[in-house]
Amino acid sequence: MNDHKQPSITMSQAIGHLKASGFKANGMQVLAYIASFNAAMEFYRQQVSEKQGMDAIQSEISQ
Repeated sequence: MNDHKQPSITMSQAIGHLKASGFKANGMQVLAYIASFNAAMEFYRQQVSEKQGMDAIQSEISQ
């Protein structure tokens, strides 16, 4: 697995997710799924780090 800064999904995980949902995917659809999963995880990570950064700033200001 990659380091925590770059959340990612492997090819086999993506295929497993798609098969579990009953979706028949071709190669390009699997790649699109991986890309959208990784983009969503990156967006989430940025939101969390921004919130943590703002929380840290607020705690510094209020002290």
